[in-house]
Amino acid sequence: MIQKEHLSWLTSVPATDGNFLSHLKQANAETIFEAIKIVEKKDLQMTKLKKLKAELKKKEKFVVVPRCMGKTQMININAKGRKRK
Repeated sequence: MIQKEHLSWLTSVPATDGNFLSHLKQANAETIFEAIKIVEKKDLQMTKLKKLKAELKKKEKFVVVPRCMGKTQMININAKGRKRK
């Protein structure tokens, strides 16, 4: 479930702000994934994008994968990003 309060902080506050780092640590993987999608649409936020991707990599056991029918699905992946059998 996306944590809207954390999402707001992650997308609107500079990456060097202490509040950003605090909310980044508290946010779940799905919230960070949504923040990455939003930040990628904005220009000149490469530091923030790098921090978000690094934290997602630490937290992700499950990744939200969009499906063609309009629904999303959580899949379990290992540290190298491959599906587990």
